Amino acid sequence: ESDEEGFGELLVEWDHPVGVGHVVLKENVTMSQRVESFEIQTLTERGFETVFEGTVIGYKRIAYFPEGLRTKAIRIVITDARMEPTIAFLGIYGDNNGTDEKEKSR
Repeated sequence: ESDEEGFGELLVEWDHPVGVGHVVLKENVTMSQRVESFEIQTLTERGFETVFEGTVIGYKRIAYFPEGLRTKAIRIVITDARMEPTIAFLGIYGDNNGTDEKEKSR
């Protein structure tokens, strides 16, 4: 879905808090590398808070959370892009125990 600036965001929600150890993003590089910067945000009691800021995604970008995160929602916000982003894959993987996992391909 597009945000007011037109770069877009992806939202993944769960019914209960889950552990997150890392997030994997992939662009459809056959259509060129488009994302210039992005944020990963988690839902807290105070609303969404940024837990990772990254630059280009390209073929694959992995954001590690060695201490693990617990959240009911993760939002990927594209903060800058050369043109409309083409995210091909979003993988959200469990904490160090590997108990929680969710993948989404487009």
